[in-house]
Amino acid sequence: MNAAAIDAVAGSDAVGAVRSTIKGPVMTVLRKLVPDLGTIPADAAYDHAIADIDLLDRCFRAFRQRRDAFGHLLVDCRGTVVADDSTTLSCGRTMEQVVAMIVRTAARRYFRSHMDNGRGRQAPERPKQGLLAGARALFAAGARPPAEAKPVRASAAEALYASIRSYLLFEWQVPLVPVYAKLAPAQVQTLGDRLLELKDADNLTTALKHAAAPPRALTASEQSKLLSQILTIDGKRLRGAAFAPVLEAADVIAALPEGQKGTQHSGVLACVGGAAATTLVEALALPRKHIAVLVLAAYDSLGSQAFMRVFGVGADAAVTARFMELARSAGIGPSCPLPRLTELVAATFTRPQAE
Repeated sequence: MNAAAIDAVAGSDAVGAVRSTIKGPVMTVLRKLVPDLGTIPADAAYDHAIADIDLLDRCFRAFRQRRDAFGHLLVDCRGTVVADDSTTLSCGRTMEQVVAMIVRTAARRYFRSHMDNGRGRQAPERPKQGLLAGARALFAAGARPPAEAKPVRASAAEALYASIRSYLLFEWQVPLVPVYAKLAPAQVQTLGDRLLELKDADNLTTALKHAAAPPRALTASEQSKLLSQILTIDGKRLRGAAFAPVLEAADVIAALPEGQKGTQHSGVLACVGGAAATTLVEALALPRKHIAVLVLAAYDSLGSQAFMRVFGVGADAAVTARFMELARSAGIGPSCPLPRLTELVAATFTRPQAE
């Protein structure tokens, strides 16, 4: 099943109709098939099922065992009963998409309840336009971000949900939600598609034990030491030569976008101003390899002139600050795998049409 197709169920007009059907007619049938659900008032049955992992798992099992009882609901636009999960239903969605929506809703509620005491905060919505275009609009309006303003950070629950959402697709994952809640976003990124192969808690736990530990954030003293190593003596720019060893590392080479493979990387790095470099280390806590990959990926996405406006010696401080805010919101940090770092940078920036 295509994850992009599953994503289509989110944010569409059909979601409300699907949810109303689940809360109403579907719950009416399930309350007859699942004894514990039958003791709950009809108007509260959906919320109880979504909030109780064991109960939701039993609801899915009942649906599979007695799919025939839902035949009047599982029909296509012509009223013909749909016997599989991949055919589009009358609501415009497949059963696969509906299952994914339910699993994601249950996981998100569980994460919020068990990680944030039910008070999970939404991460700020990423802008649809490119960083520089958004910054130009901000400047045209005569506004500047207040010096004391701090980016809103996603709660632990929301950060985990954002990292694992695209992997929440199947009903067999419902009993694993409590195990998923113990993962860090970096572990989710490390496991990647293997999450769809690990179908029981023991195998998932074993895989985590064997997964390499993600890099940790640098301490303040380590950040200071790193800056002294990678900045020129006057502190005005990066020293390209300071990155020579990491630029030869296999994982760095593999993570670079195609446009940056086989080029003179040290020259690009030497264009980065001291202020931008310091922010990368202090605000994002990035180690040397991550700085190299982020800078080169940004150069590839932006082109030389736009790159200098964000990262160069004479960079616009407000634009640089806006990038850091977006970077944190996107999950860019020391535990972010290098290939994922390249993807996030490319998604954040939009190359100008002409320079």
